[in-house]
Amino acid sequence: TCLDRIFNYTADFICILIGGNDNGASGTIGTFSSTSELASLGESLVSETNISSNYSGTKFIQAISHIIRKIDAYYYNFRSRANLTGSETESEKDIKIEAVKKPVIIICTDLPQKRNNSIDAFSLEANWKRKRLAIIEACEKYNFPYLDLYTEVTKSWKMDLEPFWTSPTNMTNNRGIYTMDGLHPNKYGMRFITTLIADKFNRIGNAN
Repeated sequence: TCLDRIFNYTADFICILIGGNDNGASGTIGTFSSTSELASLGESLVSETNISSNYSGTKFIQAISHIIRKIDAYYYNFRSRANLTGSETESEKDIKIEAVKKPVIIICTDLPQKRNNSIDAFSLEANWKRKRLAIIEACEKYNFPYLDLYTEVTKSWKMDLEPFWTSPTNMTNNRGIYTMDGLHPNKYGMRFITTLIADKFNRIGNAN
């Protein structure tokens, strides 16, 4: 699974861009709080999933929360991951734990998309905003670091100038300013995003 790939990494920093294949349509998002902005938008109140079992939720926010809690549970289980037996000296224990220490991880809010046409569910600004709100709500509930990529991108990119996706993705059919095709950032878009991610990691590192 995708989580297994994350867990198998030995990186010091992991950045997760999540929810790109969810369209964010009304009624599909859910919320954990009756007083949340999502609730005011008509999203229904949902319960948490059981992370000891396979994901069984039906709402976007449940999927986000499930992933966040699985990541936290895995990386904080030092005794199991470090194969501690209880017979180690302090220095031996430190060496084992250091080898499996938790990387710095951030979740990114989703990027805006332009698929097919202006009425496509993936192309609607209201749907982009719902996904953003759900990711932030889940991250803040568990004090999980996040980067509000959606807000930073939509402040700087003029999405009305980006193309709607056309098959195939190439520089003839799809020639955006920050995206190749309304979906995937081009080198200018990637440069913009990479700067934001690097700055976020740097600020987390300085705070620690």
